Amino acid sequence: MIEKVKLNEPERKRIIALQMEGDESEYLKSQLAIEKNAQDRANELRKFLGTAPNEPPPVNINNFPENSVPPPLYGNYQNNPYAPGVDAVVPPNAETLHTDPTSRKYVKPKYDKWRFPSRAWSKNCGRRGLVNLGNTCYMNSIIQILNATPIGDYLSDNRYLDQIQRENGNYFKVVNAFSFIVRELRQSNCSYPVSTSSLKSAISSVYEPFNNNSQQDANEFLQVILDSLHSALNAKYNVKTRMAEIDNSTKDDSALAAEYLNQYKLKNSSPIGDMCSFQEKSSVTCPECGRCSRSFNTAQSIEVPLKRNSGKLYLEDCLRAYCREEILDNNSLYLCPGCKKKVNAVKQLQLFSSPEVLFITLKRFSTYGDFSSASKVNDEILFNEKLDLSPFMVLGSSKAQYNLVGIVNHQGNLHGGHYTADAKGTDGAWAHFSDEVVSTQNSPDFQLGYVLCYTRA
Repeated sequence: MIEKVKLNEPERKRIIALQMEGDESEYLKSQLAIEKNAQDRANELRKFLGTAPNEPPPVNINNFPENSVPPPLYGNYQNNPYAPGVDAVVPPNAETLHTDPTSRKYVKPKYDKWRFPSRAWSKNCGRRGLVNLGNTCYMNSIIQILNATPIGDYLSDNRYLDQIQRENGNYFKVVNAFSFIVRELRQSNCSYPVSTSSLKSAISSVYEPFNNNSQQDANEFLQVILDSLHSALNAKYNVKTRMAEIDNSTKDDSALAAEYLNQYKLKNSSPIGDMCSFQEKSSVTCPECGRCSRSFNTAQSIEVPLKRNSGKLYLEDCLRAYCREEILDNNSLYLCPGCKKKVNAVKQLQLFSSPEVLFITLKRFSTYGDFSSASKVNDEILFNEKLDLSPFMVLGSSKAQYNLVGIVNHQGNLHGGHYTADAKGTDGAWAHFSDEVVSTQNSPDFQLGYVLCYTRA
């Protein structure tokens, strides 16, 4: 297979180049197809990830723009096994984003573009490419950054075998196939690319939209692979407990967050969840009576909106926009459980805890108003090797310092493109992965960065 891939490399590159060229004459037709495909895939993903048991008062989200695909499906997937059941806070429209540099915590970043440290690769640190099975660059790029995290460390030895809860079925196949790939990637005495066919087959069996050779979204694959690994290792996967309703009107944040977390842990316990999950505080405040309804969602990634044509925009600006207060308009009035009035409530999402492994997706694929104006945000988003999450947390934390270890890049447009990855090895040196090809890279491409992976310092 490897030789066949090498022989067909020119043809594969030609196809990728064609996919990256937009066809203007078919543009409107393609947008309508994208819209339908996005809705179908969103419904499929929500069905796969389950339904949250405890829903607070609903919020009308019809006025927020749909997401589009080559197609990414954004959202923290609040209806997944990681979530204890809370309301989703919908990120604001990217056209109206603003940041507040006068915040008591927020300080406008001052760093500029940076370069990967010039460091020779260690012979003891394996760096291997992954075979492209046909439009599987989305999968290959995510695998390479996961390999650079404690998740890769955990699955590279046999520790996981003692914690597998489902020794039969598709989740078992996923974790075994992923573990095999990670171990192969770390072989320092071999340079041939690794085949991902077993993982592709296994993941397609648990999530049907991947059961084809079409281009897919790397962020969507990240959510599904994390959920599948968690499900295979979840010691409480078969626990059937009726969740009690949580009174969020009296307790302080710490006590209420602990109650939500305990409820989450009744059905969720896995090494993957321990490494990736964290809590977000969602609050809706009534301007009439001052009542604040709170909930604490357990999430596994952050997906930040982008401001178009912003000039120099930093990752911290995007996080600030993600956590900013939002006033609901007259089409999304909130029925306050306190004063029983429909009001223009103030809604906010903040980070309450921080994970060991942090994934941040830059929402480059957006629509504005209708799908005829669907587009990709190609602006440069600057991010640093170091990240301090404390300004975006409710209480701040000494565990909010992070180091960048992986970047997934997307080159192309809404109709197609190519994913690559930059990942940091155990020797501290960075490598650039484009499927089978492994090379050096001078610096991150801030215009192509899509998924960022940080680990706690």
